[in-house]
Amino acid sequence: MIPVEKIPQVTVTFSNPTVNGNPIKNASAFAIYPDGVPDYANATAVSGALVIRVDEEVANRTKRRVRLLPAE
Repeated sequence: MIPVEKIPQVTVTFSNPTVNGNPIKNASAFAIYPDGVPDYANATAVSGALVIRVDEEVANRTKRRVRLLPAE
């Protein structure tokens, strides 16, 4: 396991999903944060794209499964 202080800082963006240039209808995505894993990642939906940030501790996370697309 990587020590928490050595977790790399990174932001990854997955743009709006398409197939053959056409938007996927009814696309869905969930963020699942397992118990027992350091809470240093956070995923959000921004204008239909998914943005995952790994950088700072997410204190007091209460939800371990979050629907991102379609937005709740």
